[in-house]
Amino acid sequence: MALMSWWALAAWGFIGGFVAEGLPLWRMVQQNNGIWLPRYRTRDFFIAEVLRLIIGAILAVALGESGQVTGAIGALGVGIAAPAIIDKLSEQLPGIAIIHREDNG
Repeated sequence: MALMSWWALAAWGFIGGFVAEGLPLWRMVQQNNGIWLPRYRTRDFFIAEVLRLIIGAILAVALGESGQVTGAIGALGVGIAAPAIIDKLSEQLPGIAIIHREDNG
């Protein structure tokens, strides 16, 4: 049983995802004088980012409810590390291929 409620774990996981993705995106916009690069203006980009934040929240709840994460810092870290956690978990599942996006920036 987690020491935090599931919604608190989810919130910290969500915030961790924002730290990992949102802050670098915000810095990029600031460096471009408030202009978002065209590849970041697509609907698909925003859907992918929202899904990434939700996955971070879900992982934080799952690990919290299993007793592996007991506090805010742990849940925040899970949100930040969500892509790496999914990659490692997918390596344990034969027959499921995870396609990695290329970083063209």
